[in-house]
Amino acid sequence: MKKIIVLALAAMMLMGCKKEESEPIEMKEEVVTEANEDAVEKESRYAHEELDAYSEVLSEHLKDTKDGFSATLINIDDDDYYELAMFDGDAKADGAYLYTYKDGEAIDMATDGFPFYGSYGQLNYVPNSGYFSYDYDGASVDDGGDFMFFAFSLKDGKVENLCSLERVFYYDDSIADVFSNNNKEISESEYNELYQKYWYDYISDDLKDLSYYNGYMITSEDEIEAFLSENDVDEIEVSYSDEDIKAMSPDELFEAFCNGDVEGQYIDENGDSYPYNLDGYEIDGYDVNNSLTVGEPVDVDNDGELEYELISPMYGSMFFDCKDGTVTLIAQGEGTAAICSCTTYDGATWIVHRDTTHAGRRMYFLDKYNGDLQIVDSINLYWETEDYNEDSPKTYYFNDQVITEEEYNSYYQAIFEY
Repeated sequence: MKKIIVLALAAMMLMGCKKEESEPIEMKEEVVTEANEDAVEKESRYAHEELDAYSEVLSEHLKDTKDGFSATLINIDDDDYYELAMFDGDAKADGAYLYTYKDGEAIDMATDGFPFYGSYGQLNYVPNSGYFSYDYDGASVDDGGDFMFFAFSLKDGKVENLCSLERVFYYDDSIADVFSNNNKEISESEYNELYQKYWYDYISDDLKDLSYYNGYMITSEDEIEAFLSENDVDEIEVSYSDEDIKAMSPDELFEAFCNGDVEGQYIDENGDSYPYNLDGYEIDGYDVNNSLTVGEPVDVDNDGELEYELISPMYGSMFFDCKDGTVTLIAQGEGTAAICSCTTYDGATWIVHRDTTHAGRRMYFLDKYNGDLQIVDSINLYWETEDYNEDSPKTYYFNDQVITEEEYNSYYQAIFEY
């Protein structure tokens, strides 16, 4: 707040004034507040100044939500400030409330007809490009349905609607589909051209999903503070020389790999090596489809040294050998029919792939590795029915040979209930 000192003169100094009128003059200080300075400027709590403004937005949104919400900071455009996204849920009508930052203020990105953006708690964007989009399944009736697609551009704090496409379709082939953009009917070829331009042309590794599930869940003011503080650190690009990587301990190597600073490899059954990294995964994330947690190290290749484990809630374990400057993926889950784990059996550690989620079968395939990451032994244990009905008679197998139910239970106990 600026201060303007006003001198209030007790008397005017005039020619011929009496001596007693020339006594020292008392100075009065008045504080005059300018129109645009009606509040004391607050010191920012964050290195990223936009986070102060977003803190107020988050607090207000928290007052309006009963069960909390999900928040994410992203870079939609190419300025130096984050955008803020908030999802209340993952229902069909749940989109993201988006805010950008300009001239010291949080700017609501809502526009006419779009108080929020997205559906089922999800939208897409390309970082630092200004582009974001989403689709929406409209009303579905017995004779047809409705598909909508919306694309937008963010520039200089303003949102532009690039297209609002709609296709009304009918199951009866004799009725032609109706296509429109911004509520104006267009031809099918015009629709396809716009859909190509604003969707297919953006599909690449740069296109990102933003969703309710990969955000930070906020239900209190303390969680707002934690969320903002966590994002108040700029990512530092780390570059290691080959000598640096070779000098790393296994722990350091695994940490650098998890941070995306070191690339790993995967060796297939033919011995061919392919680059491998964790792009698309998030350590301790919220989305069960791409979240990973760090497990306890375990010696899965029976060489006396510990290997490292990452665990997916969907597909089980991923095991990594980290030594001599190289991170090698030994094994991982390969879908719900091959969820990965490990077990100790017959004096060795075995990597297990199991199929226990499908009706009519329970299957376990075990591989024993040596220190050169070679499979030196394999066994299998499973049962199945002919008609995939759980209540039908089961046939039991060990190493593809038919065994009795009692023998199956004995093997199972020895392998998994040691």
